Amino acid sequence: MNADKRGVCAVTGAGGYVGSQIVRALEGEMQVVTLTRGPGGSIPWSFESSADLAGELRGRGVKVLIHAAWDMRATSLSELERGCVRGSRQLFDAAQAAGVERIIFVSTISAFAGCRSAYGRAKLAVEGL
Repeated sequence: MNADKRGVCAVTGAGGYVGSQIVRALEGEMQVVTLTRGPGGSIPWSFESSADLAGELRGRGVKVLIHAAWDMRATSLSELERGCVRGSRQLFDAAQAAGVERIIFVSTISAFAGCRSAYGRAKLAVEGL
């Protein structure tokens, strides 16, 4: 199938290992828009971004969002909630406002009810969004 007919997919964390593997797998299958905090991404983005992400996604015709970004520097639950969880909520809200049809979140086996790690608890919170 032609990549144009499959739509446009945005990938957060495209500069990281998991995100870059997702981008590599999708290239040639559909148009890919990368969201990275560093240079080289199609759209500059981080968990702290305040730019009009909904406008960017809508303007590029994004229909699928794959959220693979995570701030591995944050270690406490409060840091993860302030950064990754809040930032993911804003990302999902922007995607919804832009008319994105499907959101895929890359989580972890560490996210389960009753988990004790801050990482697992924060990922579980984002799953709940």
